[in-house]
Amino acid sequence: MSRSDVPPLYLLLIPLGFVIWSIAFVTLYAANAIGCAFGWDMGAQRMVLIALALGFLALSTLASFRIWRFWTGRARHQPAPAASLAQIGTYTALSALAASLGTFVPGLAVSLCI
Repeated sequence: MSRSDVPPLYLLLIPLGFVIWSIAFVTLYAANAIGCAFGWDMGAQRMVLIALALGFLALSTLASFRIWRFWTGRARHQPAPAASLAQIGTYTALSALAASLGTFVPGLAVSLCI
């Protein structure tokens, strides 16, 4: 069996976008539930949720950009699986960014507490 010179941490490029998405999903809905349970002012609660959503969208965008830069830069000049892992990581990070937009933005327009 041959050993690859690609660091095992490159495998983390693949799920990184959806890890950020899942942390954001849990954080946003936990903040909403806490705000409803403690009777926060609706305006303040919505501002907290908007700030969290924008922060996580920025983090997801940054992760997508960094993975893409890695793919177009260093990964192409490394041993065989590095470029493929970076390419797959780029596409999954962009998919997670699209999922974040589709999940979080509409959720900010509906009523907060039922």
